[in-house]
Amino acid sequence: MPNQYAKFKYTILDTSVYSAAYVRYKNLVKTNLGERPFQPFVGSNVYGSLFEPLDPFTTDQVKIQIINTIK
Repeated sequence: MPNQYAKFKYTILDTSVYSAAYVRYKNLVKTNLGERPFQPFVGSNVYGSLFEPLDPFTTDQVKIQIINTIK
């Protein structure tokens, strides 16, 4: 019986690992600083930039916040 998943680049296990990592990083970015008990430095301030005008400064600020959160 031929393997029906052989034509795909990633197996089912790989996609579940990638989706788990995606959910983990998404939750980190959506968490505000000081929101988690006993972990005050975990999170980002992306929601603080939500209603700022869309200009290069704001986009760079959000990008830096996301990168610092993932580190």
